[in-house]
Amino acid sequence: MTSNLIRDKFSLTGEVIETFEKDGRSTAKVALKPCHIDIPMDAIPDTHLGDIVVLEADISVQDVKALPHK
Repeated sequence: MTSNLIRDKFSLTGEVIETFEKDGRSTAKVALKPCHIDIPMDAIPDTHLGDIVVLEADISVQDVKALPHK
């Protein structure tokens, strides 16, 4: 597996399904909805349609916005 670093931004949408205290902090458990991201094929050259890949990423939350209720 090639180790090419890909710099891109994407957003994930999810629903708060639980709130609780963790390490003295109020915390929300968020169920993420399915999404897709575009990955340059040169990062995964031997990958073909239908293959399963593992994305390894460091996540840094920049902002959280509440969406209006339906």
